[in-house]
Order: sequence, then structure tokens, then C-alpha cells
Amino acid sequence: MELKIIRSKRKSIGITVGSNEVVVRAPHYLTDKKIKLELKEHHLWINEKILEQEKKNRISNNYFESGMFLYQGEDIKVIKNQGKKILLEGGYIYIGDDSKIDVFLKKQLSIVINELILKWAYINKPTSITYRKQKTIWGSCTIKGKINININLIKAPVEVIEYIYIHELVHLEIRNHSKSFWLRVEALLPDYRQSKRWLKDNGYLIGRDFMVK
Repeated sequence: MELKIIRSKRKSIGITVGSNEVVVRAPHYLTDKKIKLELKEHHLWINEKILEQEKKNRISNNYFESGMFLYQGEDIKVIKNQGKKILLEGGYIYIGDDSKIDVFLKKQLSIVINELILKWAYINKPTSITYRKQKTIWGSCTIKGKINININLIKAPVEVIEYIYIHELVHLEIRNHSKSFWLRVEALLPDYRQSKRWLKDNGYLIGRDFMVK
């Protein structure tokens, strides 16, 4: 990976890791020796970011190019199929050139959500569920009790889907992210922080537009 040093009229040093280079932005007065010391001091963080970039670079926006389909937190091998029908069978997913991926995502997610509605009905119940395709907003709700869910969430583990559902369900009662809100979420899902962390670390995977071309 290439190292690029940019000097300017700044007061501190900044390090960013791109897809093919590490960029150091430094003040004019900072020597190369000092920059190398800074890089050495932050080498663990830099290596972690490089690995993240390499992982992102390996991901394709086309199922047939990547050969993998992310489903409920697992990478499933893609087999090219004829026609439109999508099948999940024997650890493989069969997808055709004319398959309607969004319809499949919505259908599979609705199965999970319907089970969650029944599971948590004793707490509260949304007036309706709307499924949308979005890249970074996993869920939302309205003052009328409707919950909106991102169809890409079916790519996340079931416990993460449940966390988003509970997050929005609690919002029907508490319309903010106050301490009371998070205490309520924790009372229902004691391990919710793990799901929240999973989304932070892997959100870029499930938020990408994986439409078959």
C-alpha cells in the first residue's frame, strides 16, 4: 500500500487509510523522521484499517461476480439458475438473471418480522409494517405506530434483526434516545449492545446495493 504525505498549514498530523494508500496530512514543519515515528506509534490502528479496506475491496456489487450471498449473517454460495425463481437449498442459493432480489429480501424478512411481532406482542404491537430498501437506515417508526424496516436487514443475523425491531418498538413508547429509552431496550434485550456493535462493524456489507445485473 502506497504512503502519501501531504503538508499544509495545519497544526496537527492526520492519518487516513484509503483503498490503495495511507495518507498522512502534516504541518510543514514536521520532519519525515517525526512522521515515521507517528506511523510506528499508530501501526496497529493502520493495519486494522488496511484489513478493513482489503475486505471491502473483495466485495462485489454483483452476486455472480462475488459468488456469495449474505443471508442472516452467513455467506452463502451462489449458484446461477435459470428463470426468476430464487431457491435456498442445501447451503446454496440459486439465483437467475431475471430474479427479483428485492422481492425475495422482502419476503424472507417479513417471515422473520412476523415471528417477532408474535413474540413481542405482549409488550406492544405496530399498527403496520412497511418494508423499504435503504442503505444506512435500518428502521424507523411513525407517531401513528407504523414501523418501517429496511429489507437489507435480512442479510444480518436474526438477533440483529430482532434488535432493530425492538429498537423501533420501544420508540413507539419513548420517542427519543434518552437514558430511559436505552434502559427499556436493555430490559427487553440484555445483549443488545452486541447487535449494535455488529451493525457498526458490518453495516457497510448489508447496506450495499447487491442487485443482480
